[in-house]
Amino acid sequence: MDNLKEIENSILLRNLGYEAFYLRKTFSTMDFAREALEFGKYFRAVIVAEEQVRGRGRKGRKWVSPRGGLWTTIVTPIPRDKLELTSIIAGLAVTVSLKELYDLNVQLKWPNDIIYLGFKLGGILVENLIYDNEIISLVGIGINCNNSSLDLGVEGTISLREILGRRVSRKEILEKIVVNLERFLKEYTAFEIIEAYKRYCFSLGRKVKIKVNEEIIEGIVCDITNKGGLIVRTSRKDEVIVNHGDIIEHEGAKYKLG
Repeated sequence: MDNLKEIENSILLRNLGYEAFYLRKTFSTMDFAREALEFGKYFRAVIVAEEQVRGRGRKGRKWVSPRGGLWTTIVTPIPRDKLELTSIIAGLAVTVSLKELYDLNVQLKWPNDIIYLGFKLGGILVENLIYDNEIISLVGIGINCNNSSLDLGVEGTISLREILGRRVSRKEILEKIVVNLERFLKEYTAFEIIEAYKRYCFSLGRKVKIKVNEEIIEGIVCDITNKGGLIVRTSRKDEVIVNHGDIIEHEGAKYKLG
């Protein structure tokens, strides 16, 4: 049964120290999370909405968020030694959770897309803030669950319902993600996180074209740096490190990039 509202009564989240908020409709769970921090001082919180009317992705891009998807922001303190890896940790929490729950080989396209067989299943947005001298991350996660890819109106997307042929429990998925997020933050070293990321990285070993400011870098992703950047081997056999940028072409991706 998929009753997302039950997340507010989650004993598992409460035992982990998280306050849960369920919203039928909101502009953005990220915006709600900011308000929860500013007015309620909730340094550990899970905000989830049935629908977002102004959901956003990286660089303020519109994120279509119809009913049936999992649209959530997890508010959590981040150790300083994991700060640069927050997005990767969030991605691993998602991929590992879907593997554990449904035995799905979900992958991560650098820097923040959740991929299944080249189709876009979801995405991640991370914003880091400082409150009372503590670094707090807003980890925004969007996963197409019980909605149809037709609901999104975006070519090359897919949902868990379409993959599995049945509806899923978004509450169960969200609880599992929070558990794994905590595990990666507390039990894994930065080195172990990068090694785990390499196993799930859709971009590793594939041809890409990346726009970095006004420069275009093209080649094969041959490795990942210890900070989560890409090492791209160009046609001239140079190895270029890319820490920030937009992949505008990606071998194997079946959805629009950029």
